[in-house]
Amino acid sequence: SLVAPIVKFVPEGEIEPTAGNYESRAYFRKQLSDYYGALQDYAKAYELSPKNEILLKQAEIRALQGDTDAALRDIMTVLQNDPTYGVTYTIESLGITGKEEPAKKSQIIIGTYTKLIDKLPSVPLLYVRRASIRSSAGDYQGALQDYDRAIAKDPKNVELYSSRADVKVNLKDMKGALQD
Repeated sequence: SLVAPIVKFVPEGEIEPTAGNYESRAYFRKQLSDYYGALQDYAKAYELSPKNEILLKQAEIRALQGDTDAALRDIMTVLQNDPTYGVTYTIESLGITGKEEPAKKSQIIIGTYTKLIDKLPSVPLLYVRRASIRSSAGDYQGALQDYDRAIAKDPKNVELYSSRADVKVNLKDMKGALQD
């Protein structure tokens, strides 16, 4: 592999201290499964340039290490910085090994969203994503509750009404669906 020589080629004292350089080296360290080194480099990159993308990469490394709580803390920081930031892929991959049955995978993802909602109850995106997962899993009552909460927080978002109407159709509430 060409990755190992690249990381060895740029030792700590010889790297120009820019966020981009630390990010690049962190990427290569991740490829070598040097997660500790990758986290150090991402931390330095974030210190130099506090961008949400860096925190999400850091969260991914923490998840690979099995430290879901630390990964969630990084994701919460991203959402506190920007409640509309697209973190769903990172959130939905936490705690997932790829060997779970679909129902178990849904429960893990719903649990992750629940933890985030407990910490950041004012972020509508979290309710919307959890509602979507619940609806896909057939939990239409739970999905309806989540859409209601999201709409209460973002009442001008017409897409939320459409999604809630779909759930109401699944609950055989045609009158409610038409009202949405």
